[in-house]
Amino acid sequence: MSGIAEDGPLHNALVFLDYDRDGQLDKGEPFTYTNDDGTFSLRGKKGYSFTVKTDENTIDTSTGEVLSDVVLT
Repeated sequence: MSGIAEDGPLHNALVFLDYDRDGQLDKGEPFTYTNDDGTFSLRGKKGYSFTVKTDENTIDTSTGEVLSDVVLT
């Protein structure tokens, strides 16, 4: 599965499949971080939505600014 995290695009945002739909990355849930252009890919069970979380390491590449504490589902 692959996609793009955009509010920019977002670099270094956490992306995971939330199997139990609790909004948190849990053990056994596949995850990755976005590339410079906001793209990502990971393997996991089909039928689940991506959750994207930003923190103090996430950069909105359209502005160059840190974008923290945002959750995209």
